Amino acid sequence: MSRLVFILTIVLLLSVAAPGVCQKRQTFGIYMIAGAVDARVFAHGSEQWKTLPLRSEPIISDEDIVAYDFSKHAIKLTAEAFNRLPRPSVAGIPFVVVGNGERIYPGAFYTSLSSIPCDVPVIVTDGIRVNKPVEPNTIFIEPAYPKSRAHGKDSRSDERLRAIFAALNKLTARNGGNDRPSLTSDASNGAQSDLLVIVPVGTNTSNAHRGSQEPRSEISGRITDPNGAVVPGAIITITSRSSQTWAYGKSNPDGTYAVDLQPDSYDITVASPGFKTAERESVSVVRASRAHVDFVLQVGEVGSPRRILPSPGSAYANWLESKSTHYTVFFQGGYENDVTFVRKWMDRAEQLMKQKYGVTTDHYRVSVYLYPEPAPAEELDINRSAFNYCCGMTESGMHTGEIELLTISAPAWRANLKSSLGLRKSGEDYHAKVLTSEYIPIGHYAVQDSRGEDGWRYYSAPNWFVQGLQEYDAIFHSTDYNRVNTSKRLYEWAKHNPDRFSCCAPQLKINDDYNGGAVFLSFLAEQFGEGIHARILRSRAPTFDLALATETKPYSLVELFELFRKWLDHKQL
Repeated sequence: MSRLVFILTIVLLLSVAAPGVCQKRQTFGIYMIAGAVDARVFAHGSEQWKTLPLRSEPIISDEDIVAYDFSKHAIKLTAEAFNRLPRPSVAGIPFVVVGNGERIYPGAFYTSLSSIPCDVPVIVTDGIRVNKPVEPNTIFIEPAYPKSRAHGKDSRSDERLRAIFAALNKLTARNGGNDRPSLTSDASNGAQSDLLVIVPVGTNTSNAHRGSQEPRSEISGRITDPNGAVVPGAIITITSRSSQTWAYGKSNPDGTYAVDLQPDSYDITVASPGFKTAERESVSVVRASRAHVDFVLQVGEVGSPRRILPSPGSAYANWLESKSTHYTVFFQGGYENDVTFVRKWMDRAEQLMKQKYGVTTDHYRVSVYLYPEPAPAEELDINRSAFNYCCGMTESGMHTGEIELLTISAPAWRANLKSSLGLRKSGEDYHAKVLTSEYIPIGHYAVQDSRGEDGWRYYSAPNWFVQGLQEYDAIFHSTDYNRVNTSKRLYEWAKHNPDRFSCCAPQLKINDDYNGGAVFLSFLAEQFGEGIHARILRSRAPTFDLALATETKPYSLVELFELFRKWLDHKQL
């Protein structure tokens, strides 16, 4: 009898304890997509994210998260997790938020340089936050990019996620967590400027933010032109002389700026289109003090090299500048001849924009950085020699972007390297093609800008059109060698790879965006005239497919593809 009572007692105890003992661990992860896709697959209303294959390991897991402020969707990460965040292109890198093995919502890693809207939540990874002083290693999940694109219910606030972080004891106190410290307060605590202070990881940031209990230190001032008129949207760069960390921001509509800083000595640079860059060195900021520094910007001159501050994320501290009307080339000492080469082909690309597309780059300003060696942080090497990050927009309506290049005389090019079409990568023909392909998209954007908001958008087109048109313009409108010899190799490639082109179930499919896209766009130019590219870009049709159909009448897509096949078969080399 006693044995039976003992057994029953144990069973009862286990039944009572089971919910706690056997409770499954709460899990959270941000998973990137397995395979090559961009954030356009997550357009508003799309359900693709529910079925796309995910990578086996999350890029951010609950173990990487120190604290989650659910009211602002601000996540403080470990330094290791923060440093492995991806650096997306302007098209974004899609992800899916997963809680306890269940897909909760789609999102995308994004860059603030992008002009492509995104309808799902985004994490902007390049560190630019307007009116949001943050602690180191903190990211924000925004509702969309820009925020005005957000539709309907906020998927970030899913109660399943709140419950997971509450169970993990990682919610901040204001969100019902168990006395966890709050993340740094935002603009509601009185920030006056669009400037974000960037401080080294591990630095005590208590003095860097308004609303802290420590006495404040500040630099503030006003930016005007020679006539006393305020200059809004001027780009401000503040660099700590001791740590060499820096911050980028812009002046407010009334020309003022203000930022809280830690005690140190700072260099300040102010730049605005049409004005010379103004500089002030060694501005001292002491504890609980305010330094007032005004700037009067003088009308700018074109083309004078001078020493400037490093680009975002760069390891190079002594850039020199060569300024043109619509672009500025930044380079290291000893590479002056490369600047001459770059400006030659940038100017020719602008001529192409006028002659072929009928547009100018008056509303664009591009910074071109010439790297003298492969730069892992910028992902530049002998295989990927250039990046185009375009474009953000200032309050004045100016589009700004950045092109990064492994410069033509970099020692890395001395090896006997060739492109997919057999071009020597150490030669001028290859680098003329690269420069043209990286700058000509500005002309493509400008064509669509000229027609207003109606019609399809550039990055809603298939990649074979977007990348292929850049490649076509770079091959057929750069050097004579590229026009004659590289184009011949392009056609040879197409004849040997007919399986890269297929149609029509239901759309035209080209499995090589660059070479394949350039071939098909060459076919369109020969059949319908060179102007067809601009006409498609300028079309007010609601989709790219309709724009293509309109400009290739009277052919149906099936007939057009059959015409392409015959053209390629009979193409003389």
